[in-house]
Amino acid sequence: MTVQSSVYPWDISVEKREGKIILDCDENRVLTYTTISENATLAPDEKDHGINGAKKLSWEATMSNHYFGQQALLSDANYVLGPEPKFKLPANKVRPRKGYIYKAWDMGSGMKLCVRCQVDSYVKEEKSAEAEEEKKTKKEASEKKEISLVNLRAANEFYETKRQMTWKQALENNRSLVTSEISINDSTKLTKWTIEALLAGVENIRIAYLARRKINDNRKHNIIEIARYTTKELKNLINLNYEVSWGILKMIIQALHDQEDGSYYLVKDPNKLIIRPVSYTHLRAHETVLDLVCRLLLEKKKKKKK
Repeated sequence: MTVQSSVYPWDISVEKREGKIILDCDENRVLTYTTISENATLAPDEKDHGINGAKKLSWEATMSNHYFGQQALLSDANYVLGPEPKFKLPANKVRPRKGYIYKAWDMGSGMKLCVRCQVDSYVKEEKSAEAEEEKKTKKEASEKKEISLVNLRAANEFYETKRQMTWKQALENNRSLVTSEISINDSTKLTKWTIEALLAGVENIRIAYLARRKINDNRKHNIIEIARYTTKELKNLINLNYEVSWGILKMIIQALHDQEDGSYYLVKDPNKLIIRPVSYTHLRAHETVLDLVCRLLLEKKKKKKK
């Protein structure tokens, strides 16, 4: 649903059996990693293998999001989003400190969609209200505790050589500079976070602005500030057209529906804004999915020349 703004190539595993299409993404896929300044004019260099290269920055951002999401939670808090699962986790597995909601949509044309959505946390909003049944001589007040779902995210500062001021300086002087920089340079990431929240029905998003303690150390960070957004506010900030995102998803599902039963990779072209399904049978030994796409494109060009 964020394919319009994505720059880096990615792939998703697809299984099509008896009219059912299952899309899945392994932990080590590009889509599971959080990027930094993916949409910037001076984006991180993909060929740079240092800590300021695209690959190491992506690892840094992913770890930052994971640890911030865990540290911001209360250790003794518990809230059940729905019925308890019937299965039990193995003894060597730890229950994840996050929630999952399964939601279904009717997309028309006989297509129904089921999505596993993630929820990071919740907050209790206390509101005072007069009791409904009041005594004639005395009025009693009661407290209502409402649950509000919250997703926790972290945005890492990208250390460009031409930067005039750091995030810390900008937040002290002009907060809009940081907000504007993130909404432009990280539009893919913000779009992804917003759509995740909209699908799960999450009302609020907390974004921590992180800066390295030392410029040459990508493992230790300081939290400069935690910004609070409602999902609607973030949607308006990045000018997200939610209806268009659903239209893109429907076109992708329709394209997969026209394929024969089998196993595929849904691959974003590394050079163009094109998504294509590629069968597992084309994959050679020791060949990655992106290698496969490049090889198929070269073979296609050779056929045209002949």
